[in-house]
Amino acid sequence: MQKEFKIKRASALFNPVADTPFKVSRSGIESFVQCPRCFILDRVHGIRQPSGAPFTLNCLVDTLLKKEFDLHRAAGTPHPLMVRESIDAIPFPHPMLDEWRQNFKGMGYLHEPTNLWIRGAIDDLLVNPAGEVIVVDYKATSSATKEPSLDDDWKIHYKRQADVYQWLARRQGLKVSDTAYFVYANGLHLERFDECMHFSSRY
Repeated sequence: MQKEFKIKRASALFNPVADTPFKVSRSGIESFVQCPRCFILDRVHGIRQPSGAPFTLNCLVDTLLKKEFDLHRAAGTPHPLMVRESIDAIPFPHPMLDEWRQNFKGMGYLHEPTNLWIRGAIDDLLVNPAGEVIVVDYKATSSATKEPSLDDDWKIHYKRQADVYQWLARRQGLKVSDTAYFVYANGLHLERFDECMHFSSRY
């Protein structure tokens, strides 16, 4: 089956002489790094790339992890996973956190020299005893052969993702740690399904 290319509205396209800031998401920045031509076709000419299949199970893992960490955020206690990994921090409480997590809202900052409104939806934030805020991103995968890591070449975009979130967080006036964490939930390959998936999680 062929996928149709969708054309964006003219008002959604980049106009270099417009007074209104042009919004660029964290994923948009990654799109430019991966394929500048694809980015220009999308943002300047309105020709979108075909969309892939939605990662619904990954999104569910994100949602459930956020709920777990929010319970410990309210209690001011570390998540058991953080204790197990010897991470001296607790989930960071901030009144803007819910908005910073929302797609199409997220953290935002106007980069005045380019008139670009840079934004990105974070997964979570921690805070350590020194008052430094730590960016956290959740990842769900399933590997039967090895523990998940960031060593694969294609995962460089995970690191760029964390860099953008740290840059945005600093522009919210937060004291941000140079260290970021990824929470990997690795789906286990078991003998039976029994309507339940089991994961091994690690930082």
